[in-house]
Amino acid sequence: MLPTQRKDINFLVRYNDHPERRTHFWKKVGMIAPLAVLAAVLLAVFVVFQLSVNRQNRELAAIESYISEASAGYDEVLALEGNRNNLVDAKAYLDGIATAMAGYPRLDRELFDRIAACCDDEFTIESYQYADGVLELGAKASSAEVMPKAVEKLRGTGLFGEIQYKGYTSGTDGSFACTIGCTLMPEQQ
Repeated sequence: MLPTQRKDINFLVRYNDHPERRTHFWKKVGMIAPLAVLAAVLLAVFVVFQLSVNRQNRELAAIESYISEASAGYDEVLALEGNRNNLVDAKAYLDGIATAMAGYPRLDRELFDRIAACCDDEFTIESYQYADGVLELGAKASSAEVMPKAVEKLRGTGLFGEIQYKGYTSGTDGSFACTIGCTLMPEQQ
């Protein structure tokens, strides 16, 4: 056998240095490069959208916080408005009562003092009764002639719009009794 000489051959280096291999590498790079660029663009778009969503979430949180703070104030305003409406209704009710009360006669001490000033030894008032704007006085007089004079005194007070008397009865002691119907004047009602 013939001795052969040893040759230092590194197959990997030879394989990588092969011209076809270099073109094959650039073909692979050429195929992968568009995909890498597309992936980079998609990644950039994702990052932009994610940043936009985060910004909008922060704005939404700020708006929700404002709404919750304003909601408490709004609830308070609604409560105050309800109270105000209740007070307005109560005022209207009280005004109605005051108007109705103004329609009733004022049967106060001044009225009865002025009526009592018309009485004397010959004419007395024994009872009072009020119904439908008419004050009925149960009167007693010493004689029949005193009654018209007493009615004129009552008219002279200016308290009554109309005065009617009826029902003369004669007592055993010589006195006369009657009922005097006095319609109160509008300013007294």
